Amino acid sequence: MTGPLPYRGGLFVTGAPPAEPQPDTPPAPRHAGPPTLRASRRSGHDGRSPRPATPVTPVDPEAQRFTETALRLTLEVLDRRRQPLQLRRLLAPAPADLVAALARAGSPAGRLGVAQLQRVHLRSTGPDVAEVFGTYARGDRTFAIAGRVERRPAAPGRNRDGWLITSLQVG
Repeated sequence: MTGPLPYRGGLFVTGAPPAEPQPDTPPAPRHAGPPTLRASRRSGHDGRSPRPATPVTPVDPEAQRFTETALRLTLEVLDRRRQPLQLRRLLAPAPADLVAALARAGSPAGRLGVAQLQRVHLRSTGPDVAEVFGTYARGDRTFAIAGRVERRPAAPGRNRDGWLITSLQVG
């Protein structure tokens, strides 16, 4: 039935539009086979990815070690196995405060099990900056973690430059 259905005092529900084609409509033409790459392309692109304009800068191995350690400790704080104060030298103030707040609030994902860092990748975006992305597992589920690390000048009381997580997103 098409059109509005009657109801006391006005309209209540309208009927669904017809979903099937009318019987006298001819079927759509079928192709003889899959189209070839040449026939389907309308541009001069040959399908290969372009080479990057600038070569990828290798990541400092110290940054890789720092990031893996810092992310492990961050996950331990989120699981309430460590105190948030232990992250103060590893995370900038904003991400450290965020992690502390998340640890206090607790997470429903915590019921899945202990967080275990699986993979961490770094991509250099400058001489002293790298983007971080990786995964961690809780039980049989996998979650994402991402951020940014920067080399900072030596802090008072320290005799050398060090890395610091300046941005963090935990999924």
